[in-house]
Amino acid sequence: MPLDVAFTPSNTTPGKFTFAVGSDGDFYCDSTAVFPVIACLYAHKNEWRWSATYGTALSTIKSEKRNLTASRFVAVGTDALNQAQLGQWISPVTAGGALAQRDPLTGRWGLTLRWLVASGPVSQKVDF
Repeated sequence: MPLDVAFTPSNTTPGKFTFAVGSDGDFYCDSTAVFPVIACLYAHKNEWRWSATYGTALSTIKSEKRNLTASRFVAVGTDALNQAQLGQWISPVTAGGALAQRDPLTGRWGLTLRWLVASGPVSQKVDF
């Protein structure tokens, strides 16, 4: 798997990511494939000239205030993982690669994505 820019969850904004910084203060690359998976998750489907199937329907789902269900979030998460697998960024994803849960206190949705890379399993949570 190729190296890509390393990302880490933001300390100030839950659910957001920021560039990872090493002990020397510089950005670094890693092989966890966080960027390709998260970029595909947030990209709007059918809006890319070079690939009509790139991206997910996440923006459509988030704009709806009703009918937000865990299964809809799991479907877009699985779609992003499958596209990253087709792009050979991650290894084949097993069942349960996406899990959506709603926080009972805040009402915000969280989507946990799990995938495999050469260095081992990776898990990232994205909040909406």
